Amino acid sequence: MHDLQFIFRYNYSMNPSLQGKKALVIDNSSIITKIIKNFLVQTGFEKDNIFSAHDRNMAMMMFDLENFDLVTSGIHLKDSSGIELLKEIREKSNDNQKKTSFLIISSEKQETYQEILDKHQASGYLKKPFTQDQFKKTIRNILNQTDLTEPTTQKSSAPTSTLDSQWEESPVEVPSSIIKAFT
Repeated sequence: MHDLQFIFRYNYSMNPSLQGKKALVIDNSSIITKIIKNFLVQTGFEKDNIFSAHDRNMAMMMFDLENFDLVTSGIHLKDSSGIELLKEIREKSNDNQKKTSFLIISSEKQETYQEILDKHQASGYLKKPFTQDQFKKTIRNILNQTDLTEPTTQKSSAPTSTLDSQWEESPVEVPSSIIKAFT
């Protein structure tokens, strides 16, 4: 466990430009939300700067209260779609918020949505399943963080579920086998 804490601390020190950034993770699946939050922490975001919402209404309320640098959203939400949320943010937000990086995450082919994603200026699209490295690369590209280097000690064979258990707000312990199925 101490090795994992060292890796987190080392990762933070390697990515200081992401530490102050805020992210909003929107997905109707608590497991996917938890995985993405953990991947964001491993990418360099501070845990306290990652917020989550499970539907469009909650996301828009949070978006009105906080300035986010990154929004990740699933395609299918309980009360809307990630694309409708993207459209609403781009049309109704103030000028600064309209520029917020917006990543769509889905198991569906990007080509299905490409025209509307382009129209509403989505920052990126990540198709499930994806690895932690693919996620990091996508986030860094979206946030123009390509100058960041990876510590070699970050490659750990420890199961991701050990890292997941550090999320206090989630009562769900996610086994490694489930995480692997989604990533």
